[in-house]
Amino acid sequence: MSYCRQSPFEDPSDVYVYAGDCGWQTHVATARYEGPAPIPAIPDDWDLLPTDELLAKLNAQMDWLKTARAVPLGVPSAGESYGDDTPGECADRLEALRATGVRVPQSAIETLRAEQAQLNKGPHPAP
Repeated sequence: MSYCRQSPFEDPSDVYVYAGDCGWQTHVATARYEGPAPIPAIPDDWDLLPTDELLAKLNAQMDWLKTARAVPLGVPSAGESYGDDTPGECADRLEALRATGVRVPQSAIETLRAEQAQLNKGPHPAP
């Protein structure tokens, strides 16, 4: 399961975070895209948009990327990968990365915290 991916769009992120067989993995980008403002947005309810409107928004994002340039992240963690044993540890790591200037979506941290809270409750008793 992916919590966030590196992207300049919507909820910008410099990290790719996912859960896998080896726990919770975080990969920090080496650079981020910067370009002319504003970045074209696609609404959360994109699946309700008429196809031609959605395609126009996607094309606008692709056009933005053509004019954007990759700028080095400039933080010690740039290009690093990390593994954590629990979602709570991963959330802690993301908060620490954010404190150094890495863009981390709040939604990823909140989802990891909620998963940790669920794990802390333990298994549900059988009926």
